[in-house]
Amino acid sequence: MVFLFGFGEGALMGQNPAEVSPTYEHLNGVDLPNVSVADLNTDDLTIAVATDLNGYVYTLSFGNGVQKRSADGVVVDANFISGLDNPLDLAVDSEGFIYIADYEAGGDFNDDGQIKIFNPEGDYVRSILTSYFRPLGVDVDEDYIYIAEYNAGETAESTPSSRIRIINKDNGSVKAENENVEIPYRIAVDSKGNVYVSQAGGGDPAVLIFNENLVYQRELANIQSPGSVVVDPFDYIHVVEYAGRIDFSEFINFSSLEFNDIFRIAQEIEDGIDDNAFGIKIFGPGGDFEYFFKNRIDFPIDLAFDDCSRMYVDNAYVPTFFGIPTGIEFDLEIYKRTPTFDSLEAPVITCPASIEITAEPGNDFAEVEFENATATDNCAVTVEQTSGDPSGSAFAVGTHTIEFTATDDFGNEDVCSFSIVVNPSEEEPTLPNFADCPSDMPNISTDPGEC
Repeated sequence: MVFLFGFGEGALMGQNPAEVSPTYEHLNGVDLPNVSVADLNTDDLTIAVATDLNGYVYTLSFGNGVQKRSADGVVVDANFISGLDNPLDLAVDSEGFIYIADYEAGGDFNDDGQIKIFNPEGDYVRSILTSYFRPLGVDVDEDYIYIAEYNAGETAESTPSSRIRIINKDNGSVKAENENVEIPYRIAVDSKGNVYVSQAGGGDPAVLIFNENLVYQRELANIQSPGSVVVDPFDYIHVVEYAGRIDFSEFINFSSLEFNDIFRIAQEIEDGIDDNAFGIKIFGPGGDFEYFFKNRIDFPIDLAFDDCSRMYVDNAYVPTFFGIPTGIEFDLEIYKRTPTFDSLEAPVITCPASIEITAEPGNDFAEVEFENATATDNCAVTVEQTSGDPSGSAFAVGTHTIEFTATDDFGNEDVCSFSIVVNPSEEEPTLPNFADCPSDMPNISTDPGEC
């Protein structure tokens, strides 16, 4: 028995939570590795973030691979995936496989660009090759890999070119391709197969919308200079907005910049932060602009959602010394989304099997122990016994119903029950024998040893 409640924080009675504009409450922030202008340690720059269905968070840096973190941002494995060349983006599918956009020029160019695929344990499995195209952005769904690619014209093909592609996850075949893009650096897909691409656009930055076959539809309105684009499980579109201050295509090449360029970008970031220019623009599932989110946002680089209620933002700010930028410091800001994604998915509860037992001779009851019910949910779930005596109780001869209820964070419930059947004893009780009783007095069962 499942109960789906049509209410919750931020949702109206009877309103579909997936149609309610999200709000975000800041929970906490976790420090990420920092970049110093003096040391030029750009390998430490965290360029992307992703999550899996088990609640883990993955952060990708230019030169130090992937760190695996708990849902609260605590490092679980600092070297979860290493040995990458020049990675720029990552995505995780529903089975926990990790897809990393990586590139290293050399050789015959056929394997310069790769989408490297790792299993949930972090072991390399195989690659999807992008040849001399550098994969800048990647996303995945149940069946396909979505790739944003750019060729700078410095290797096998001297003419700069761009493309976006949809690749079959199983056999690597190309489902669709579109070359009418210009330096596409991030890509995302919604539940209906619509594809969103943020691009530099040759001086005209934009977020382009394509259908499931990569046929161009239109641009998102109200965008100046986009960075990452991410679609949440309710199909709300989140676009990092740099308000004309930062060229994201330059920023993702941060690892190859010289001191003067890094210093200049750090100064531009600081100026934008001082003017409160940066943030995340949120659009509804139809592409209509909702609002500009800036709560505790300094300079956002990437963001990700779990399948429950959390948004993770790879955020940066610029420390200064007497007004001079000294580096870029990064943290992982964690927010709670309302309504939660849990609102449309009830928990699934499983009760133990029914129990049948026979009372011991002389008893009209039996002591019965049983396991608690178990439940699964895409978010946190609690299980409580809501009917019947607890485990270990003395259950009288007869049939008893034990009920458990699972409740998720949104209030959705699932109920299960099982029976405990106590049968009467199969033997009659043996009456005690009494000694030295009068011959005319029958033995009766009273106090031991007395007539």
